[in-house]
Amino acid sequence: MKSKNFPETLFLNAFAKIVSGVTGNPEFAYKIITRYSLKSLLKLIINQFYYLFKWDKPPYLLSLVIEPTNKCNLTCQHCQRSDMTRKIGEISIDLYRRIIDENLSIAHVLLVCLGEPLMHNKVIDMINYAGERKIRPMIITNGILLTHNMADMLLDSKLHSIAFSIDGIYASYEKIRHVKYEMIKKNILNFLEKKKNSRKKIRTEIIMTVSEKNEEDISDVRKEWEGFVDHVSLQPEIIYQGNKRSKRCKEIYRGNLIVFWDGTVVPCCVDFDGRIKIGNAQEDTLPKLWNSDKMRALRRSHIEGNFGGLCGNCSEYTGQLIRPRITV
Repeated sequence: MKSKNFPETLFLNAFAKIVSGVTGNPEFAYKIITRYSLKSLLKLIINQFYYLFKWDKPPYLLSLVIEPTNKCNLTCQHCQRSDMTRKIGEISIDLYRRIIDENLSIAHVLLVCLGEPLMHNKVIDMINYAGERKIRPMIITNGILLTHNMADMLLDSKLHSIAFSIDGIYASYEKIRHVKYEMIKKNILNFLEKKKNSRKKIRTEIIMTVSEKNEEDISDVRKEWEGFVDHVSLQPEIIYQGNKRSKRCKEIYRGNLIVFWDGTVVPCCVDFDGRIKIGNAQEDTLPKLWNSDKMRALRRSHIEGNFGGLCGNCSEYTGQLIRPRITV
């Protein structure tokens, strides 16, 4: 018997594939299908019309990135944690629940920012709290803490999707991540086997952050993991002192905000240290912050071509095998 959501799923799949073909960006289809319902996708399109027509008040907050903690058990070469000056800590479960309760219309919540989410001892509770409220909970993990017990807890939770960070293979991975590749591979394969046996419909993804250090490993990473996970995603490394920006950023129109563990709200994950603070979730509601004076001023500065500070220095690595992202 077909699900009552089957027509919607069929439409989303067709739409995502068409747009991916037009843009030449294969990442688009997977992200649309994984993150959005038809209703939230229509809202995303409306927000993008505001970008197109250079209006500074896109109406919809559609998703959140909430940082369970900025603690991490790795020191990866491409990570900006070594430059981070803000305090180390973890979000309180009360603040997290309040944020979710105040934003029940969002499509998904991504539980990660500048840290390893599985290091928070309430991460399963966070996943379930969002899932029980029909918000799609998603995480990205480096896989170190993906033990048998953790795998079982995740599979028993309301997790919608999980992504594993794999920035290379064997020697190149170990050079970037400073941990044995075989250990991470074993943990991920164990999770995938348990998922297969449980028949849970959690979407799985490998995310490879691509730079000049590992671009030649793209083919090997695909061969290693395609067939095991739903998608292998290529993500260009963010360059914080790159070429001067010449185009407006779509991220500040997408309908997404970043909430650090202490409640600090910033418009983009590139701002890992909270330099463009627009408010705090302990004091403000996020829909209000989405179109606050500070956010609208930021959009107007982009409309006028004034790309100063962090925005002006933000760019992405590009190469023969990697293209800039389409943020969705």
